[in-house]
Amino acid sequence: MRTNQNLFRAALALLIASSLHYGFLNPIRDGVLKANQLYEQGKYQEAIQAYTDLAARYAPESSELHYNMGNAWYRQGKYEEAMTEYQQTLGAEDETINARANYSIGNAQFQMEKYQEAVQSYEKTLEVLPDDEDAKHNLELAKRKLEEQQQQQQQNQENQEQNEDQEKQDQEQEPQKGDQEQKDQEKQEQQEQQQENQDQDQQDQQNQEQQDEQSDKQDQEAQNDQQQSPQKDEKKLTKEQAEQLLKNFEEDEKDRRKQIKRQPVQANIVIEKDW
Repeated sequence: MRTNQNLFRAALALLIASSLHYGFLNPIRDGVLKANQLYEQGKYQEAIQAYTDLAARYAPESSELHYNMGNAWYRQGKYEEAMTEYQQTLGAEDETINARANYSIGNAQFQMEKYQEAVQSYEKTLEVLPDDEDAKHNLELAKRKLEEQQQQQQQNQENQEQNEDQEKQDQEQEPQKGDQEQKDQEKQEQQEQQQENQDQDQQDQQNQEQQDEQSDKQDQEAQNDQQQSPQKDEKKLTKEQAEQLLKNFEEDEKDRRKQIKRQPVQANIVIEKDW
């Protein structure tokens, strides 16, 4: 982007001419020269103060002083402030000054990436100064930047719409995802319950087998006891029978002896000795 260095010099010439017209040649000339020196030295804030003092004291409506203040603000990168001063220049009787003001306003708008406004400002300059090469160059540059900006905005808009669509899809899928997670959890709990039931059944079966085994063992022991009991009883009865038999035998023997004593004695019969 080009800035017209001749604009500043022309503004100074106009300021000096205006000074002559009002009869303030020496004070304004000295003040403008001092402000210009500060500007050339890069002391833009001091130059602004000098231009402001001149305007307040001698020419508050001076388009040239506002224009010079706008240049000083522009050099500091304060484009909003520069544009405010340039706009104070508009409306001058001299169309050339208006054209140069629009050109500088366009430069400030370009720096702020307001390319649509910059294009309009450059076009206004070319309406008055159609052969201004700097204005033509900046106009084409602003148009290219405007096209790139519009493409970028379109791309951003499409990306935003895609993101919104994706968020919408995610929100729609979120309940399904939650349902699937719940189903998976329920399935897992069911499997765990089934496994727990199987383990319990297996444990119950083992306990039942142990109980059956213990019961069989007890039954076997009881059966063995029953088989052994008759033998014990038989041995016990045999002893009693033996005692009873012995007792009976003794009683029989006593009876027999009594009968023998009661029989009459016969001759030639040898009586057995009574033991």
